[in-house]
Amino acid sequence: MATPMRCRAHGRLTGDVCEQPGCFEPVEPDVDAAQPQACAEPGCDMPVPCPLHSTGAKRDAAEAAAYITANQATAQTDTELRFPWGPVALEEGELIIGRDHADRCGAQIEEFTNVSRLHAKLTLRDGQLSVEDQASTNGTTVNGDRIDEYQPTALADGDVIGFGAHLRAVVAMRRTGQ
Repeated sequence: MATPMRCRAHGRLTGDVCEQPGCFEPVEPDVDAAQPQACAEPGCDMPVPCPLHSTGAKRDAAEAAAYITANQATAQTDTELRFPWGPVALEEGELIIGRDHADRCGAQIEEFTNVSRLHAKLTLRDGQLSVEDQASTNGTTVNGDRIDEYQPTALADGDVIGFGAHLRAVVAMRRTGQ
């Protein structure tokens, strides 16, 4: 019997190639069915090992702590995106998310191959945050729902933004005086 295969973006396969049209993600042997396929943390659908939670962190604790400390020390805002590698503070204006913009949103984004080079644009104006997909190959989601290209979608505290199949970031908006 042949080893079951899985696509990194679309999960288990019935054959040796992904059935999704236009998918170029690598295929690999499927893990043991007894192992969890998604993070056990409530509300998290990241694949195992989950980079968001300690049960499957990709980075060692010292590296993650140093990154978070560095970003918190320079934060001038009460709004941030919590990526698997740590929070990224948002300031008034725009933040481009994509592999070509790793210097601002975190070098680790380069590891997520199904995130486009120019994937999405976040805009913070007068305390209002929105996300706009930039015609990315694998799409952008808000709380699991795919958003339309070039159409700003309002975000709120606790919203989960998906960039491609695996990368997620949680919106954290702290209100002044709370």
